[in-house]
Amino acid sequence: PGAGWCEDNPHLISLAAGAFAGTTSETLLFPLDCLKTRLQSRRGFYQSGGFKGVYKGVGTAICAAAPASAIFFSTYEASKRTLAPYDCTNSVLGFCGIGLISSILGELAAGVYRVPMDLVKQRQQAGHFRNFADIAQGVRSTHGSVFFASYIASFTRDIMHSSLQFPSYEYLKLVLARWNRLGPDEGLPTWQAASCGSVAGVVSAALTTPVD
Repeated sequence: PGAGWCEDNPHLISLAAGAFAGTTSETLLFPLDCLKTRLQSRRGFYQSGGFKGVYKGVGTAICAAAPASAIFFSTYEASKRTLAPYDCTNSVLGFCGIGLISSILGELAAGVYRVPMDLVKQRQQAGHFRNFADIAQGVRSTHGSVFFASYIASFTRDIMHSSLQFPSYEYLKLVLARWNRLGPDEGLPTWQAASCGSVAGVVSAALTTPVD
């Protein structure tokens, strides 16, 4: 019955899995994200807080990660299922193309919620305001053109990152599945799928850091 329920409710599974994955990764990696933001801050690393308070803004990050990841992965998986019947080539190139389009659609859907929350989180990390109320007031008073520019920059970064990461992830999984001689309905062992995700994530992050 459990397996049947999962098959009958793929959207709910994607929502729940995306929310859980996003919350977990955001919480565990938040200190590194905070240090990265401070390194990039125009105020300088130590003026922005240095190594102190590396969990400042983690509450905002979690509030952003759970819904944004749920939206992204549910859109991503739904797009893959919708586009799969149109892949007449049944090739690696076609498979990666579906991953590319699906990742872009996922980022466009999730970015509407993620971008303003990221703006709040980064201002907390960089110590631009004394408390959350001041940050929220600053975001509300941000000029429309600045907010629009933030959306464009963030969408560009996220789309570039996902456009590299997820097709690479799907390609590496496909290569490993063929190497392991797995059938189309057989999944990779968890550690192999995680390794594919790690390699794809490192490459895409390295290439898109200048945009970030």
